Order: sequence, then structure tokens, then C-alpha cells
Amino acid sequence: MNCPLLISEIRKLRRPLPCIIEHIKPEPVEMTKTKKWVEEQLEVGG
Repeated sequence: MNCPLLISEIRKLRRPLPCIIEHIKPEPVEMTKTKKWVEEQLEVGG
């Protein structure tokens, strides 16, 4: 999957978008870290 392209296209929507992230560890610390990374990638201008 071309993640940079996907993120670029999602940013263009400029609205919330539900997503499912697979293959992360179920520990709260891992989930929090992954959620933070995704949110940073999707920030407009980020």
C-alpha cells in the first residue's frame, strides 16, 4: 500500500474519516502511540 499517497488523499477531504488500523499490539501504550502517529500524519499541513 502506498501510505504517503493514501494520507495525501485523505488530507484533501478535510473532514473526519473513520479508519481501522490492523496489526498493532492491543496494549494501551501501543494503541495510544499509533493513534498519535496517525493523527499527526493527517493534520492539515502536516
